[in-house]
Amino acid sequence: MNQTNCVTEKIPRACITETTPRVESLIRNDLLCNNSKHAQDFYIHLNSSSHCGFEKYDNGFVPIPSKFIHRNFRQLEGTDEIEELSAREILFVTAYDKKGGKCREFKIPARIKLRLLTAFLKDIRYETALVKKIIKKAVRYNYDKKLYDQNRNLRSKLVRDSMKLIRGKINQRAVKESIYRRGKFLENQIEDAYLSTLPRGKLISSTDYDSGVILRRPFTSDTDDEFIEYTPNYLLTDTGRIAERGGFQNMSRHAKQAALTGIDGVENGDLRSSQICGLYQLTEEMGIPNKILETYLDDKFAKFKWAEKVGFIDGAGGFNTGLWKKCLMSTVFLGSLSKGNKRKKKSVGSIYKFIQAEYFGNFDIIDTLFENFEAEVQPFLYVINDWYAKLPAYLDKHSRNTPYGRFFTNACGLKLNLDSEDTRKPSSVCAFILQGMEAAMIHHLVILGEEYGYRTLSHEHDGIVTIGTVPVEAIQLAKSRSGFKLAELEKKSIL
Repeated sequence: MNQTNCVTEKIPRACITETTPRVESLIRNDLLCNNSKHAQDFYIHLNSSSHCGFEKYDNGFVPIPSKFIHRNFRQLEGTDEIEELSAREILFVTAYDKKGGKCREFKIPARIKLRLLTAFLKDIRYETALVKKIIKKAVRYNYDKKLYDQNRNLRSKLVRDSMKLIRGKINQRAVKESIYRRGKFLENQIEDAYLSTLPRGKLISSTDYDSGVILRRPFTSDTDDEFIEYTPNYLLTDTGRIAERGGFQNMSRHAKQAALTGIDGVENGDLRSSQICGLYQLTEEMGIPNKILETYLDDKFAKFKWAEKVGFIDGAGGFNTGLWKKCLMSTVFLGSLSKGNKRKKKSVGSIYKFIQAEYFGNFDIIDTLFENFEAEVQPFLYVINDWYAKLPAYLDKHSRNTPYGRFFTNACGLKLNLDSEDTRKPSSVCAFILQGMEAAMIHHLVILGEEYGYRTLSHEHDGIVTIGTVPVEAIQLAKSRSGFKLAELEKKSIL
């Protein structure tokens, strides 16, 4: 895969992210024209980091640790440039909270974010050979000894064989049109109006993010071909999951639907409640009472019912199943149920933060929803606590002692050193097991495509996008080979 030439060669490594000549020019020659190059580089990095900021962080603020600033922008230390940008309202900055354990958080004001997004969209809209000039995210392969051998080959044969067979195909013209239409809609919004409603904030996030995905795609084209085929550029995680750098996997649902326009025979399949299903299988093996998990998995509408019980409502008046799943899975991996207490120096827990991010500013509603969730998740918590209590016995049963330590091998064939300091957290071990199960199931489905006549376009962690139908025989064989006997692949629409 050929890398494109960089527009600016001396930008710090941290800044080699999704940007275009118009965006860079707007920052360097207009917004921060009187500031140092280091301040401009920092602003470029912040603009790229704020993709999905309205969805991931509280109202668009992005935390940037002082260590990161020291490592990449140390020339800013000892200057008052950040404070000067804040005074000009080109940048919003929160205070450093040592007691609360919070670093400073930064936010680009909405009026400026829209200007940057508009410049971004123009570069995409009128792109001809521009893609060759775009700064692409630096592909830095991390040849971790846990994942690669001395020849830099993936240790997991399953993952290696699976990745060779994935071939992406998208309608790039339709994706660009989708992004452009959403961008034009956002240009006409009044700043205060879109900030007051979460759906509009999410639309800004998805439009901004999809722009970045298109620009850091792992393919280039001198012509405006309607359909582009490419070999995905995947990053392997230590659990066996693979994450595509750019490309189809990272697009929003709006862009995914556009990407598949005009491609015949496309099907999207997801493993239903995959990690809850995996936990049910493991607790069954260990003889742990798990009736609540069985009840949850037997009901295909369970996520809607529990979201209704808690009171998670989205901006359109429907049930916010995404928030319910996020909070439930955080509980599975021992996410904190703390509301925080400054007097007792207790930090805010992850689950409270999820709810806070969704209903920002409505503190009475946030507290009520948090208490409702605490009550409804208790039956699940009993099973989860029992599982973690018996996890050491499970590992003793399935691990192997070697002169180099005690190793556990997950369903993807990757090994975890149980004696390592990095793996002593029970939640990390649990993630290694559960994510390995779901990833192995999808990897086997990808490989079986050659035998059963379907082609994989995208590996989606716990899902798969194919041209052609995945037959029942292939699903059963993948369940047998991966050991994920209770996995259930269900068809889903992209939207």
